[in-house]
This record gives sequence, C-alpha cells and structure tokens, in this order.
Amino acid sequence: MKYISNIDQLRNLGYKVKVMHTRNVDNNDRILPKGGETLVILTDPNGHTTEGKARCSSEDGFIKSIGVKIALGRALKK
Repeated sequence: MKYISNIDQLRNLGYKVKVMHTRNVDNNDRILPKGGETLVILTDPNGHTTEGKARCSSEDGFIKSIGVKIALGRALKK
C-alpha cells in the first residue's frame, strides 16, 4: 500500500472509515477538558476490519485531530 496520511485518502481508495471520540465526565456528567479516547475503525474494500485507539492522558487537553492521527496510524500498522 502506498503512503496514506489522512482519512480522505483512505476513502478515495474505497475504505470505510468510522471515527468515534469519547470524553471523560465528572460526577455531574460535565465533560472534562482533559482526557478521553479516539477510536478509528477501518473497513477495506474486501470487508476486512481493523481498528486503532488513542487515549489522551487525564493530564493532557483533548484534541480530536491529534487523536485521529494517532489512532489512524495504529490501525494502519495492523
């Protein structure tokens, strides 16, 4: 496979891509600015599925774009 750097390239190659973000909440169900998780699920044109996950430390601010890059890289390595 040639070098893939983003989700749009995968979609152009016929992959289905699903991205889910999960945030940490406090006892009052308020979303916390730090911590969380991003999950990327890839399904290739033949129907094979793989996933990659990125967890943000409870000490770090949650940035979706960074989570997607990390999770996508992990999914592609599998």
